[in-house]
Amino acid sequence: LLGIPHEDKKQEFGRSLTIIGYKVDLRQPRIFIPKDKMLDILSQIMAICEPSATMARPMRTCRRLAGSINWALDVTPQLWPGAQSLHRTITGAENNFKGEIRAKAETESKKEICTLTKRVQSDLRWLADLLPRSKGLLFADQDEVLSEAIYTDASEEGFVIWSNSIRRARYLLVPFSETT
Repeated sequence: LLGIPHEDKKQEFGRSLTIIGYKVDLRQPRIFIPKDKMLDILSQIMAICEPSATMARPMRTCRRLAGSINWALDVTPQLWPGAQSLHRTITGAENNFKGEIRAKAETESKKEICTLTKRVQSDLRWLADLLPRSKGLLFADQDEVLSEAIYTDASEEGFVIWSNSIRRARYLLVPFSETT
């Protein structure tokens, strides 16, 4: 009508919202991983830790898993230790853990391979066990009443935030640059 680009599905409101894939529940108040995304991450972990499978995996598979886990750890930071050995494996870092074989990325027939040690698999299983039990990230005390309503809008030129309680707006213009 006004020529302003927007999509109806992005016009969410209410006490429970999905923001960049996370569920934000204002009643609890916490940010957590939705069930479908949780199941996807857990199935990736269990597939890579399959006992009958070889310890060598395509690097792409390991990087995809690391990306999914990193996304989940944004709202479950206490579980970071479960991802560290996978990251060291991907980067090819030497591990100092007693009895662990050096994990490294190898080039084999022009295909990058990620060799998962028993330590990496154990850490990932630990992560898969605790991740579903996580309550997410609290962003206020349970007893604290969240009563502030803030409105936002964005366009290609910038965005604005409006607070009704203090009756003020803030805006930011995005610098225009021509591509050459």
